[in-house]
Amino acid sequence: MNPASISALPDQKLGERSLPAVSIKYDNVAYTVLLDPSTKLPAVVRTRDNDFVYGDVNFDVVLSDWKDMGGYKRATTQSWRLDGREVQRVTVKEVALDAPLPANILAVSADVKAKAKTAASDAPYQWVLRRMFLGRLMDSDKVYYPESGGFKLVELAPNVQHVQGGSANNLIVAMKDSIVIIDAPVDEGQSKWVIDAAKAKYPGKPIKQLVMTHHHMDHSGGSRAYVAEGAEVVMPAQSRPFFEAMFMAPHTVSPDALAKQPRPARIVEVKDTMTIKDDTVEIRLMNIPNPHVDGMLIAHVAQPNLVWVTDLISPRGAISRSPATIAVGAALTKAGINGSTIVGGHGTTAKQTDIAATLSN
Repeated sequence: MNPASISALPDQKLGERSLPAVSIKYDNVAYTVLLDPSTKLPAVVRTRDNDFVYGDVNFDVVLSDWKDMGGYKRATTQSWRLDGREVQRVTVKEVALDAPLPANILAVSADVKAKAKTAASDAPYQWVLRRMFLGRLMDSDKVYYPESGGFKLVELAPNVQHVQGGSANNLIVAMKDSIVIIDAPVDEGQSKWVIDAAKAKYPGKPIKQLVMTHHHMDHSGGSRAYVAEGAEVVMPAQSRPFFEAMFMAPHTVSPDALAKQPRPARIVEVKDTMTIKDDTVEIRLMNIPNPHVDGMLIAHVAQPNLVWVTDLISPRGAISRSPATIAVGAALTKAGINGSTIVGGHGTTAKQTDIAATLSN
């Protein structure tokens, strides 16, 4: 390592502690290394990162429980933290030195090399890491869908399009003079595709409202793009603090549309029920009790009798009866909805009559 790449920094904070620190530059990345004064060993390796929910954040690997292993010091506990929130913990129990390895273990096939030439340069880093931590990483540079896949519009009614093909879906509902979109999965990349597709499908109609079913990142990460678009954001009342913080978070590491064109977010809370309607379409929103999250909207597009449900039901084959499906069934009964088509925030669709047993108490 080039000594010129290392420079002293002022003490840096780790929680309530202030630790001595240095900057180490490698290629185009500057790493901040916090040192433990008692052991003189690294306590944290930090990068300044962009997160589509939290904005500019510290991404830390917190190192502890250093032990001698085969003549080397090794941090046997590694805590991966995003803005102070632990997202992964690794404990090293054993290290094998000089273990025999196949001679071709690092060989890269021609097929892999060919794909690497078109690797995404703007992949949402934290999204990829979170999917890795969850064990759901798609082996694809496309980020949102498998290598051979892509987003597509599936028409459920002349004024209703189901965005499928990604790891999570949107619903596009065309009103007489405007467009309502439900959910904003992943990040600005998917939102840009959906916004462009909605405007192309229904030319001349602005996106007036974004309806957020709930705050979980796989369905909310792209919502800032709609604020930049000028859309009003309708959400469960319980989610307001989360979204207010998200919309106000600084994004200077990798500026998104809202950072480039700031505007205040217009938020509408749904405490119980709310209706969005004109003389062509009626969308009934219901904030329902459920086991998945505190604050969850389902949406009934009345005329074609479609019910948008995220996470509580995900039509991807057989649907098992669970507290989540029962919660949806109770809401449908309370609202007097029968014979509808369930439209999934994941997966595709299912007929209410076909899954009646999973919906019943």
